[in-house]
Amino acid sequence: MNPATGLEARLPLAGVRRVTIRFFHSYDRHWVSESFAVAGGRLVPVEVTYADDTYDYRDTRYQARATVEREKVVLSDIHPAPSDCLSRIETRVAFTKPQRLILATGQGDRSIPFTRWGAPGQKLIFTLE
Repeated sequence: MNPATGLEARLPLAGVRRVTIRFFHSYDRHWVSESFAVAGGRLVPVEVTYADDTYDYRDTRYQARATVEREKVVLSDIHPAPSDCLSRIETRVAFTKPQRLILATGQGDRSIPFTRWGAPGQKLIFTLE
């Protein structure tokens, strides 16, 4: 949903194994991917990938396995606290590089730029129904 324009888009999640939000972090100047499974009407974090360890997922560090590779850090095997399982995600359309919503299925990925739903600076709210 885009509150500024009133746009509401509905995406079917049947067959979707993972929902990923990929964005360019404006401070660290690197790409970040936050991946979730859909379970119990919530977005449950399953993996976070980022290039610089100054990035910290939503200002909290998950209880997870952190793997530091040459050009990225991967948080996996996440054991989320109940507050980490989100009913909604509020974000804004970026000015620098377009973020993407990626829906992963067994048939491949569907990648949708946030600019499809709004202009830079506009708020987007993702919820599950």
